[in-house]
Amino acid sequence: MIKAGRLRIAFVVGGFYTEASGIARAVASLSENLIALGHEVSLFVPSYLRKPVATHLLAPQVKLYSAPGCWFFRLGLAPKLKEVMRQQLPGHDVVHTHSLWMLPTHYATQIASSHNIPIVASIQGFLDPWALNHHVWKKRMISRLFQKRDMQNASVIHALTEQEITYIRSYCNPHSVAVIPNGVPDQVLQNTGSRDRFFEAYPDLRQYRLMVFISRLHYKKGLDILIDAWREVTSGVPQWKLVIAGPDDGYERALRQAIETNGCKDSVIMLPAQYDQAKYDLLAAAECFVLPSRSEGLPMALLEAMAVGKPVVYTTGCYLPEAAEHGAGYEVDCSTASLAQALRQIMHSEPRRLIEMGQRGQALVREKYLWSRIAGQFEEVYRWLVSGKPAPVPSTIRMFPPN
Repeated sequence: MIKAGRLRIAFVVGGFYTEASGIARAVASLSENLIALGHEVSLFVPSYLRKPVATHLLAPQVKLYSAPGCWFFRLGLAPKLKEVMRQQLPGHDVVHTHSLWMLPTHYATQIASSHNIPIVASIQGFLDPWALNHHVWKKRMISRLFQKRDMQNASVIHALTEQEITYIRSYCNPHSVAVIPNGVPDQVLQNTGSRDRFFEAYPDLRQYRLMVFISRLHYKKGLDILIDAWREVTSGVPQWKLVIAGPDDGYERALRQAIETNGCKDSVIMLPAQYDQAKYDLLAAAECFVLPSRSEGLPMALLEAMAVGKPVVYTTGCYLPEAAEHGAGYEVDCSTASLAQALRQIMHSEPRRLIEMGQRGQALVREKYLWSRIAGQFEEVYRWLVSGKPAPVPSTIRMFPPN
């Protein structure tokens, strides 16, 4: 019998210090919506030197447990947080870890296992082949030390897409996998932003049509491919500008050099990171959103652009084929030629057609990718686990026999 009543849910994250992190935004939105359903949510996370916890992202009802940690090659060494979790986690019904390759989630898995607390492990795109081979030596070592064992000890592994199941099964032997996507806050559908406010801030752009990239400036985001493709398509269409907005994650210098080398300095505009209302004002001014990532989980920037009615151009590494299938944009492989072709199609489309594409994307988000709906799917999985996995199995769960 499925347990009713309030659940005490513990989220554990290796880092929670910037809203540029998709994981941080997912955790913040999911926790807020679970609280709205009547549950208690606690967040356990280290605080690092010069990387304090981004408490402004959290609903005030979230119980935050934090302790100083050391970044230490991105492992998140945090023995003081481990002690806090050893005291506090036994008071929770479910432990839900977010991200791989970090010690805080490993600590939580050990503690939860020792107290027979169900564990949900979200992989957040980290087992994608490109991601798995990035810093491969480190990940092989961590796999041997604890990560593969932690995955096998999880009650349920959370995948963002059906495709991730393949990667999970290649990495370990899961008991069960829950396929639940990322989403956007429901209020985004009503937050259309203001074109006029954006152009008041950047009046020199008012006369142009804007193609917009919003995300971290990191090599995996495919910005080198985007600049190469942009160089190919801008000839003869001087009315278009490419706007790139995001915080530097180690790639800004190389990006600026690529823009200069490719002769795109006059047609590519780099803005600082745009958050909150400024982000939606930029999207309101845009005619299309582009994300040429090599590797993602399920990017919320892409979903947000669709939610506010923008057509999208994105790569297969974003794992959202539904957008193209619904006529909301173009999905291409991660190559200059494919991306350039899709950009041309957008740039030579009638404005009315772009509006219709955006409307189809907005309808898809409303149907499947709102956090209020997604929180209900997680709630069903949590209750199923706490009740001992009775029949019927939640529709999001895929079961696998042991090897």
